[in-house]
Amino acid sequence: EIPENSPVGTPVVRVQASDPDEGENGKVQYRLASWSSSSSSSQPLDSSSGLVVVWGLLDREEADVHRLVIVATDCAPSRPASATATLTIVVGDENDTPPEIELRIIARTEGDAVTADDTDDDGFPIALISVSDRDSGSGGVVSLSISLDGDEESAGKDEEDEAGAAADLPFRVRRLPPSPDRYLLETGVGLDRERRERHVVRVVAKDSGVPRLSSTAVVFVRVADANDNPPTFPRRVYEAAVAENGPPGLRVASVMATDADVGKNGAVVYSIERPSSSAFRIELTTGLVTASQSLDREDAPGGYALAVVASDRGVPPLSATATVIVRILDRNDNAPQFELPDFHFYVRENQPAGNIIGRVSAWDPDEGDNGKLEYAITVVNALFSIDPDTGVIRAGFSFDREKQHFYTLEVRARDLDQTPTSRLSSSARVFIHVVDEDDNAPEFLAPKTNSTAVVAAADETKSASSSSATSTAKSPMAPMQYSIDGGNPRGLFAIDARTGLVTVREALTDEHAGLHRLVLCARDTRHRAIALLHVFANATLDDVTAVNRLITRSLATPLSKNVSG
Repeated sequence: EIPENSPVGTPVVRVQASDPDEGENGKVQYRLASWSSSSSSSQPLDSSSGLVVVWGLLDREEADVHRLVIVATDCAPSRPASATATLTIVVGDENDTPPEIELRIIARTEGDAVTADDTDDDGFPIALISVSDRDSGSGGVVSLSISLDGDEESAGKDEEDEAGAAADLPFRVRRLPPSPDRYLLETGVGLDRERRERHVVRVVAKDSGVPRLSSTAVVFVRVADANDNPPTFPRRVYEAAVAENGPPGLRVASVMATDADVGKNGAVVYSIERPSSSAFRIELTTGLVTASQSLDREDAPGGYALAVVASDRGVPPLSATATVIVRILDRNDNAPQFELPDFHFYVRENQPAGNIIGRVSAWDPDEGDNGKLEYAITVVNALFSIDPDTGVIRAGFSFDREKQHFYTLEVRARDLDQTPTSRLSSSARVFIHVVDEDDNAPEFLAPKTNSTAVVAAADETKSASSSSATSTAKSPMAPMQYSIDGGNPRGLFAIDARTGLVTVREALTDEHAGLHRLVLCARDTRHRAIALLHVFANATLDDVTAVNRLITRSLATPLSKNVSG
């Protein structure tokens, strides 16, 4: 036996034949029974010594056994004798043959690359692999591994189940039982085109000889895009400020979203989801937000919050949302407005000077100084003043209703625009009603004098007279009430407390004849007035002298005494 890596000329064995003859008859020469060489007539056998040497490169994998027929011939001059023997040379194995890899792609291909989707599940098959090694012993024991981006995942024959099932690698090889030399190259964890679009997978087969020999096969894998990434905005909130009353088409903001996918999956279009009003529009492909109409800040004092949606064109489409906050910059385009066109204030007379009459109030929907107001009385009036900040009106004098019971003012509210010529204003009327303080006693209008006399005829149960009183205080706060406070001991007469109408309560008889002096009283809230009414029952006023005499006597009689009959 001789190692297969023995160099040319290495002695293999010396063959020896013996011949008992003497001389030339016993001298032995050696040769191979059959030998041919295109380059030389020599042969790997020394004819004199019988030494067999390595004449060419040995390869156990080509021929592991060589058999040589050696002829030994004597040197007799005539009729030489010969003998033959067979030399069997076993070529000893050396680990000189690397493993062989047979790789068959079973996934779809485009050009020189295998195509896999980044949505393919874990375990997506790529290629079938067979390995072999013609060496024997440990030199023929092959293990398989793959390398990718510097990482290596091994699958050896000493593993029983899955080989190279590293959870964090995108590819792995898995042995296919029952054959120990068949494997499946498949995806490990899910592929992500956005992380790496092309992979170079090196399949390495190594034997276990000394030294270890290896072979490599390369698989190019291109990851096809799937719509697995939604668009993304660089920020979730955009802020913009635009001038009020700007023209339609005014630029508001520009948003931009990116999509890591490619093709239609990465093409982004924009829309406004909220609000549904037509105040804004957005360019479909550029994300430019513009005003579709003139914007009035007073219509949206808090501004607008636009929900902008970025969608890709994949199937189904994926989307993301950002908020665009639009603030409208105020212009002084609104005049102040009073809460009422006319203000009516009621003030009691006799109040001290400087007393508050009332407060006018206006508002302005504009913002900042454009919405701040100052108040003034349009016509300078020394009698009244107004606080420019609060709108409180005061009188510079004490009212006397009996002198004047009504006043009229015109007040103005003006905003505080930074440009005085741009300030806006409006006006309102103020009516001041002076309310009676009830500082005057009532005065009777009827009876006009305490000498007034009337007749109450017999059988009359209707009105005997009508009395009324008045006060210079005409206010509803000073209503009159009437009563009979004396001269009616029998209750023959009655008076309406509200109207002052005096009536006879029962039919008059002779017993009731004569003069009856009624003490009438008119009261308001603070004062009262007294009047006398002389009623003649069952009599006439024809005798003027007698009537006057009775009335004169009545007037001289204290009111605490009754005058009747």
